[in-house]
Amino acid sequence: MRILRPVYRTLLRLSLPMMALVLVNNMFKICVVMGSSMEPTYRDRQLVVVDRHYYQKRPVRAGDVVIFRSNDNVFCVKRVYAVSGEVVPCYYHKVDGSRIDTETLTLSRLLRSQMAVRRDILVPPGYVYVLGDNPLTSEDSRDFGPIPIDSIWGKVMN
Repeated sequence: MRILRPVYRTLLRLSLPMMALVLVNNMFKICVVMGSSMEPTYRDRQLVVVDRHYYQKRPVRAGDVVIFRSNDNVFCVKRVYAVSGEVVPCYYHKVDGSRIDTETLTLSRLLRSQMAVRRDILVPPGYVYVLGDNPLTSEDSRDFGPIPIDSIWGKVMN
């Protein structure tokens, strides 16, 4: 019996780090940001830690940075701008109906010249509205609309 105790201790010492590694691997994933849509927050090819289980017990909130699976089955990193039931202001050009990016300087000129019209978007239940931190290069909910909460893969933790 005394010979088995050191063996058990050795096995326990060796197995605890492996169990911890398995637990961490199931909870967190390391992902690589591709592209400049989230600059300056995240740079191209920057590593981020994603908590896969964060939203199992918590609601998605505006300001969270999430990874979701798009309709093209591609993983995207974006910031949640609005959640279900919130209103997102959108401006459209009166003449051709094209969407006006609120980050551009032309919006104030168009509003003064009364060439822009505002049409608010109500985020439907079970959806969120996501935007990239770099509006000039980001393809986001302004292009493809709100995304289902079920498509969120995890929350970026760093």
